Amino acid sequence: MAYAETYLLDLDQLMQRYKRFQTREDWLIERRARRKRMLAYASGAASFILFRSLTLSDEAILSRIDPYSASELVEPRGHWLRPGFLHKWQKKLHEPQGPISQYYRWLLGVKRFPLKHGAAQFFVGFVPAYITFTSLHHWSQNERLNKYLKQETVFGELSRLLVRGNSPEAAVAAVRNMQVSS
Repeated sequence: MAYAETYLLDLDQLMQRYKRFQTREDWLIERRARRKRMLAYASGAASFILFRSLTLSDEAILSRIDPYSASELVEPRGHWLRPGFLHKWQKKLHEPQGPISQYYRWLLGVKRFPLKHGAAQFFVGFVPAYITFTSLHHWSQNERLNKYLKQETVFGELSRLLVRGNSPEAAVAAVRNMQVSS
């Protein structure tokens, strides 16, 4: 059996041409498929962002999280003094000394992933996102085709005829003959 997408390409064209035969059940199938497609888009984007963040150094990540990651050239927060007013030993008094800040300072020297620039950094995010999106979309298309195969509607009969190997024109002709005879 071929992929569900190949059958659904023909079925979608027939559904657009004969949309006056759409029932509420057909509409619900399409609505559910649209929701799952949006979920696949969102999952792919989240996967890209997650895996792409693995290539960032901890310094880049912590500069977004840690309010105390400013270098010694920058005034600490809360000081409205001109730069260079405090000396280095005076700034040390204003820096946090707790275990969390020590852990952050230790992390700033650790690089999480060896890729820093170039296409490899993009592909580290793109490949898992592509696999996530295509697999979720393929599963939802298989589910959509199986629901049409179970339907007792015009589109259900068209999908059964297409899966049996009929051409779209032959399937439409067969469904018309079935309607005329009944």
